[in-house]
Amino acid sequence: VTTCALDMQGGYGYFCAGSKPATLVKVALGDGDADPQVVGELSLPEYECYGVAIDPATGYGWVSQTTSSALYSIVYKVRLGLDADPPVLVGSVDLPFPSPRCMLSDAANGHIWVGCGGADSNIVKMSMGVGDDLPQTLGVLNLPHHQGNIQSGVMDQVARIGYFVTSSGTPGTQLFKIDLGAGDTTPTQIAVLDISPPIMNPRTGAAAIDPTRGVAYFSNWESPSVIAKIALGDAVSTPTLINTATLESGEWAAAGLVVDQAGGYLYAGLEADTNESGVVVKFDEGGSSGPLARPNRL
Repeated sequence: VTTCALDMQGGYGYFCAGSKPATLVKVALGDGDADPQVVGELSLPEYECYGVAIDPATGYGWVSQTTSSALYSIVYKVRLGLDADPPVLVGSVDLPFPSPRCMLSDAANGHIWVGCGGADSNIVKMSMGVGDDLPQTLGVLNLPHHQGNIQSGVMDQVARIGYFVTSSGTPGTQLFKIDLGAGDTTPTQIAVLDISPPIMNPRTGAAAIDPTRGVAYFSNWESPSVIAKIALGDAVSTPTLINTATLESGEWAAAGLVVDQAGGYLYAGLEADTNESGVVVKFDEGGSSGPLARPNRL
């Protein structure tokens, strides 16, 4: 599984899995202690999907996928299906950029943003499309040359600001703060924070945001994995590093981060060399300015 989106009110999850072809799997999450159940699948012909967004109110979803040629990307629009009905493909559009590693969405205003990579990084802003209308490109922000692939991204929905991590050998790992643009306007860069080694290895992994505390978290793929806690700042300021938390020896590939905003905890899903199984680590967020701290793991 490479990415997912959850409709908690409707009780369904949409998971992207597999290689070529990739599959969008619709899962009934189950009430109470009931087990999740697969209720439908949609095969997508190309390689891994790293971006998925849904709008349960309209019944549509969007999935980004790289291609075997690695020269361009595909954005699919799907009907999610009523209740337990399987998802159905509406159509697709091509983007002239490879490696669509993340997707942000704002269903209320009808927009998605696809973070693409290659020799340069590009953030593509698209309209979702009304009904069966396909997404349309509204604007493209080209990040500075040789920034490498966009690896992950998160969005402050209220401020309409996105945070994207790019990775490459040179200049290293960078966190870009992006004004996603009012209405149909093109995104613009606000600031950039260098989080290159020794802060973060270029192989970055997951991202999560806690806008109530004004912080975001970014992990890497190395062994042991590192999670960076970042203070986002106001609308125009450059983000700052609060601290990094290094996992234990043999704990690596922190590919999933989830924030419990009410409780003030961060959960990281990763792999463990010691028993070749998955591990979930719980962190105390430390409020808005305190360090990320680890009380225990499962």
